[in-house]
Amino acid sequence: MHSLNQVNVRWSKLTGYSYSLDVVLRDGSVIGPCLSVATLGQANKTGFDGVCRNAGDRVVTKGDIAAFRLFYSNNNVWGRFVEQAYDGISDDVGLDLPGAYTPFVDLSWSEEETQAQYSIDVQRRDTGAWIGPCIGVGAVNKSLSWTYRGRCDTPGLDVPYSNIQAFRICSAVNGDWARARCGTTPYDGRGLHSHIVIP
Repeated sequence: MHSLNQVNVRWSKLTGYSYSLDVVLRDGSVIGPCLSVATLGQANKTGFDGVCRNAGDRVVTKGDIAAFRLFYSNNNVWGRFVEQAYDGISDDVGLDLPGAYTPFVDLSWSEEETQAQYSIDVQRRDTGAWIGPCIGVGAVNKSLSWTYRGRCDTPGLDVPYSNIQAFRICSAVNGDWARARCGTTPYDGRGLHSHIVIP
């Protein structure tokens, strides 16, 4: 039941800024701060688990949430915010701050087989060429998620988010990469999360 109320909330980064998160309920009321700067600090993502830690541990069912409201400040004055409407169902929410940049992309994919291993490729926007593997099987192994931070570790290349056109996840069992299965998802160069389906 705990996981059913989980929402991964991510936001773009402003250097030197700290953040505080409110939730706007469907009845129009606001719980704020739900997760204060004392909890979030300068982080750019949080796992909201249905409890507003900084509002007396108030329990909030995600189906009751109409929007997430993120305040941002570099001087402890909390006036500016961005707000993202929420459907009450989704597991992932992204907020885009004005003038901010993408600090990471959280990649996720579904498990193919218990023994499957995975690797990550990226397609460059400027040339259309694929870099594969960008993150090799030695690093990813059997994980079902990865946080990409702007560098293809395997070839040792920096590939900024803005120059990525697509992510590709390939899977193989028992090291049989000749028969790897791959799934590809387009990327807009800005988003903080991408889910890839391996057919």
